[in-house]
Amino acid sequence: MMVMNLLETKIFVGLDLSLTETGYAVIEKEGGILKAEKWLTGNVKTKKMGDSAWEEIERLEYILTESLDYIGKSDSETKILVGIEGLAFMAKKTTALAQLAALNYLVRHKLYGWKIPFVIVAPMTLKKFVTGKGKGDKNLMLLEVYKKWSVDIKNDNEADAFGLARLMEYAVDQRQEKPIKELKKYESEVLQTIKPQLDFYATK
Repeated sequence: MMVMNLLETKIFVGLDLSLTETGYAVIEKEGGILKAEKWLTGNVKTKKMGDSAWEEIERLEYILTESLDYIGKSDSETKILVGIEGLAFMAKKTTALAQLAALNYLVRHKLYGWKIPFVIVAPMTLKKFVTGKGKGDKNLMLLEVYKKWSVDIKNDNEADAFGLARLMEYAVDQRQEKPIKELKKYESEVLQTIKPQLDFYATK
């Protein structure tokens, strides 16, 4: 079991994993939690490479490498916390669902190997954190990300990822003796749902 002081976290990452377009977001803490001066978002687009199992793995490996590129380049001593959107099981095709599950666990395994803690966030939980409700279309997520954090993101996958990164940031902030952020009721409820996962890693 890995034990760490989560209050030392410097980078918060969000991953909205998808076979066609994975969104990622990175927030670096500079000058104090919730005063991040540096953030970025991006997406990894792919298409089916072929019908063979080999080509299937090639596609997943490409998504894995590209979406974790920023983490891989970080200093090994830098403390990072990653939020991953959980599987929604909405894929109509069994093959696509199996591939998406494989991608999700490849990412988890890579982070495990790097000894980087990660938290799995259910899609409805993420929506509630961003919008105040457990449901809502992607346009609502884009709008609420802008209203909540004054961040203009055009891509809905990146908006989801940014919400995940912010959720990780808020969660660490609330572990401080004197948290900086005053939470709304629904935000507190969301943080309680992921607290057991954070407790698994934490000394604080």
